Amino acid sequence: MELSTLLNEMTERKSSDLHLVVGQPPAFRIDGLLTRSQGPPLDAVTIEALLRPHLSPEQQETLTQQRRDVDVVLRQNDRAFLCHVFRDRNGLGAAIRPGLQEPPTIELLYGEGKVADTLRAILNSPRGLILVTGPSGCGKETTSAALLETINRSRPARIVTVEDTLGYALVSKQSLITQRTVGQDVESYERAIISAMESDMDILYIKELRTLEAAHMALHAAESGHLVFTVMHTENAQETVERLIESFPAGLHNTIRGMLARTLVAIVSQRLVERADRPGRVPANEILLATPAVRRMIAEGKTELALAIAAGRDQGMQTMDDSLLDLYRSGKIRYETAWAQMENLERLGPYPGEPEKTEPEGSATG
Repeated sequence: MELSTLLNEMTERKSSDLHLVVGQPPAFRIDGLLTRSQGPPLDAVTIEALLRPHLSPEQQETLTQQRRDVDVVLRQNDRAFLCHVFRDRNGLGAAIRPGLQEPPTIELLYGEGKVADTLRAILNSPRGLILVTGPSGCGKETTSAALLETINRSRPARIVTVEDTLGYALVSKQSLITQRTVGQDVESYERAIISAMESDMDILYIKELRTLEAAHMALHAAESGHLVFTVMHTENAQETVERLIESFPAGLHNTIRGMLARTLVAIVSQRLVERADRPGRVPANEILLATPAVRRMIAEGKTELALAIAAGRDQGMQTMDDSLLDLYRSGKIRYETAWAQMENLERLGPYPGEPEKTEPEGSATG
């Protein structure tokens, strides 16, 4: 078995991840689901033979002597793959995903329509904070790359990205882009943010707020007149606001609440759901826009933002239920998929072909 063969299979099957674990055959993640190959289980000797040729002596020492994970970039047919190599009780293992892909566009992810129009409008903000949120594996990085690529294609701006690994290769078009990798190009997220603010930056993308200092610096950058994008592992707008504020010491809550109220532009919360019209998954999104009413709510410590979103539909906001219902009615997802994800099932209605329940004749109403 050759690693190149597995990488080719990964590309052919449009797999987002490849896992090599002792005692199991290679496993591919396809449309969010793990699928084991039909081959025999991998033993420790086989995995070591697959990985060792791609590791430098320093990386091998890091794995064996320092007992630390390493990351390596694999090249195959002009494509790059990001390989995270680790050691467990059975030997070496690896998680591999495509790297440095061409970024998608908003139109490719969402088509033309209300959501695409709202996202493009968000990007017209000259300054402030845009948060893309959702659970692991929901495509937050892909959506963030699409937002940055839209700016890149539409206006001259100085864009700096700060990431631990590069998933998308952003090539300067109308904008001028610098992508920096923490641990390779710069020592920390904090140092990278400071450097970006000292380098005539207009737009800053921070892949993740790893520390309180980085979160505070991101808010400061947004308040200082820059447009800042970042990602959080939260389910919806209300949870995002609460967690961001509560991650700081209690004595700073009022200060952070005020900074967030002044700087927030939008929160785009995302899930990936199985498509019905073709293989793959489609994003479903809750979208909160920082209207004056929303800013007042945040400043006053009121976080019932679902109500604000429902009241702001005419302004481009939508709840997750709105998004799932639109996807179902347009034929992009199945009834069962929407039913499993929605909160208000009355909006979805009965299963297709099932008669609606009515009150029996003569029933009391009063």
